[in-house]
Amino acid sequence: MKAYGQDMEPGSVPCVVHFKKSNLEVEVAAGRVLLEVAEEHGLKLPALCRGGTCGTCRIRLLAGSPAVQTTKALNVRQRAQGLILSCSARTVAGQRIVLDA
Repeated sequence: MKAYGQDMEPGSVPCVVHFKKSNLEVEVAAGRVLLEVAEEHGLKLPALCRGGTCGTCRIRLLAGSPAVQTTKALNVRQRAQGLILSCSARTVAGQRIVLDA
């Protein structure tokens, strides 16, 4: 399923977020929090603190380069395995971000 451009300014460069397990791909504006993008499109990802401190919202990044604000709730091994915190990672213009969700 695809959803495109619902929150974008005219002329802005979108970011595509693909949730692989859910077979959902959305096109959104840059600067959007990945957890919120998922929730707005009906995906229920685990989350508690929404501030990057508990680690509940960790998710595997399969491709792309989101803007990651914090990884303090992840240990070195988890980061090496490609995990990020969906509550503190944001979309970036022109990126295609693929998540294992």
